[in-house]
Amino acid sequence: MFGSMDPPENVYTLIPKEEEQIQKPPRYVSSFHPAVVSETKQIKDVMRTMGPAKVELPSPDKYLKKRCKELQLPEQSHGPKGVSRACALTQRRPPVPARTDRPPMGQTKAGFIKPAVTAPLKPTPVSVDSHKGHKQLLETSGLVPKYVTKKVLSYTLLTVYPSSS
Repeated sequence: MFGSMDPPENVYTLIPKEEEQIQKPPRYVSSFHPAVVSETKQIKDVMRTMGPAKVELPSPDKYLKKRCKELQLPEQSHGPKGVSRACALTQRRPPVPARTDRPPMGQTKAGFIKPAVTAPLKPTPVSVDSHKGHKQLLETSGLVPKYVTKKVLSYTLLTVYPSSS
């Protein structure tokens, strides 16, 4: 009695039992499923291309070609007598004087006094910061207003708004 946990033999245990099959209810299927599928397909079809749909791509001829930015030498034009020059517009230079030719002495048309005498240079306006002499240009320091007395601006203002007097 204590040795086994099985129930005692019985006539009813010998008869095979029919197993009851549990009937599951039919799976729920939404009636809106076809409409949802068609809506998502329409939305995805619009955004399938990156950008507006049905637009022709630009032809590859419009893009930069390989080595198109390299500097190209100008075509050499041949002048008279078949001599090639870099620029066809330039004239031929006068020939170099021979070693035996003497230059004309004392016959010059250029004035030597005017180019030699120049106007004295004006010192640039500078502000001195410290007692040791550290200098700063006034133009870049911000202490002087820029373009206040611009001659071009005053000329254009006079032409646009002439004075009544």
